[in-house]
Amino acid sequence: MTLWMCLVSFAFAAELPEVELGWHGATGWITARPPAGEHVAPEAPVTAELRIGEQRVVIDASGLDLQEGLRLALPPGVSSVEGALSMSLCEDGGTTCRLVNVGFDLPISGWRGRARQPGVALDADAASPPMFAVEGAVEAAFARAKSDERLVLLDFSAVWCPPCNLLAAEVLHDPEDAEALAPFVVAVVDVDAPWSWALKDRYAVGAYPTLIVTDVDGVVIDRMEGYPGEEAFEAWLTQVQAGMLPLDQLAAKGPTMSPEEAATAALRLVRANRADEAKALLPPGLTSVDALLTRLALSPDEATLTQLCVLAPERVYEYAFAALDLGELSAEGAATLRATLLAGVARLPPAQGADLLYVLGVMAPTDQQPALFGAAAALLESNLSGDIAVDRGHYGFLADLWISAGQVDHGLALLQQAAAAYPEEFTFHHALSGQLLTLGRLPEALAEAERAVTTGYGDNRLRAEKRRAEILVALGRKDEAKAHLDAAISAAERPAEGVKVRTTRYLKELETYRAGL
Repeated sequence: MTLWMCLVSFAFAAELPEVELGWHGATGWITARPPAGEHVAPEAPVTAELRIGEQRVVIDASGLDLQEGLRLALPPGVSSVEGALSMSLCEDGGTTCRLVNVGFDLPISGWRGRARQPGVALDADAASPPMFAVEGAVEAAFARAKSDERLVLLDFSAVWCPPCNLLAAEVLHDPEDAEALAPFVVAVVDVDAPWSWALKDRYAVGAYPTLIVTDVDGVVIDRMEGYPGEEAFEAWLTQVQAGMLPLDQLAAKGPTMSPEEAATAALRLVRANRADEAKALLPPGLTSVDALLTRLALSPDEATLTQLCVLAPERVYEYAFAALDLGELSAEGAATLRATLLAGVARLPPAQGADLLYVLGVMAPTDQQPALFGAAAALLESNLSGDIAVDRGHYGFLADLWISAGQVDHGLALLQQAAAAYPEEFTFHHALSGQLLTLGRLPEALAEAERAVTTGYGDNRLRAEKRRAEILVALGRKDEAKAHLDAAISAAERPAEGVKVRTTRYLKELETYRAGL
């Protein structure tokens, strides 16, 4: 998995939304005002269970409907509307959401007016942990897309994966990108949650983020694994909505394509994890840039990498990470790649430049690695906005870079800062527990692992359980590790046989580790 193929979430304050009732004669409407820094997820389901005088009314709608106002019929003489409102709130600039259930009792007085009050937390809200995305969002997105005649953009992401949060902060929740996203209805799929299993299996999702564009009937037009940066991602969105052939039609159209068109189609297929189809479509011997990129993805080799450095240095970010799969290069090949990477560092945005410095560091002799990792960290950190809600997608990688550069305290301090800012989230507690375990600081590692287990859910909870057990074993507390593992394995939800998702692998790892104790 490349560096940019890996999401973190955003913490929420405990504030609840205000509920507002407006009325004009026999017509009423209910809206919600979320706390500062949050918004109602527009495509997520909303349920209102109301008592209007002697009537009981249930409204199933979407977040967008709630923003516009849920319409009510008010019978003569009614003096109040009371009930419960369930909605999903997402943090501005992020993608983590929480399900909120609030009660209210709003009076009606006069022919026309408004009444507003803070929502009252119901028991269901107290029991609902922060989520990366909400169940039902995908179904709502397809319904909205069909109504609006738009495409669906499915974002398969995980709470712990930095590039997914960068995608969210830089594009999906950036008001400046609203025009680029206008042709799409976006639905985020929380890949750690059990409700995601059927969708991941249907669309063969294994890398995060995976972005899939479909029509209203679910026919896949194109997909992208990983986040290549804002500019490249928006260019892809433009291409997808411009009449691009669906992936399933590419092979059939192959005989009518020019060699260059076939190479571009093959590149789409290989990036959609359809290697066999890409191989069949790729014209043999063609040396266009798209053909070389496809060939490098199918079977990495130094000659193809070097050709790309010469022919397409401006596209270095698309092939730099393949170098990590090649092992040691020849002196000439290494020099060519190094020059291309350094030129890219100077030309690309700082976050991507830091990635290229990281690649240089991995390939460098051991004694040169700390300086290159430190340079990558300094470049990345110098470009942070200072707003952790925007920057936090960089924190895990940045901490790794500083620690690899020998600046251990600084790297740990970044993770501690993030964990303190988001105490109810798995991500940074888990990252800290791993770093502290590696450093041999076992009591501190265990404390963070316990927090990761407590705040984890689904797949990430399984990962946290294994980490805690490893630390307990290192502390000589094997019996405790066994007990925790037995409980976790027994309580875990399991996918149906034949459903291909990571959960099965995580459970197998837990069971194998437990069997070895």
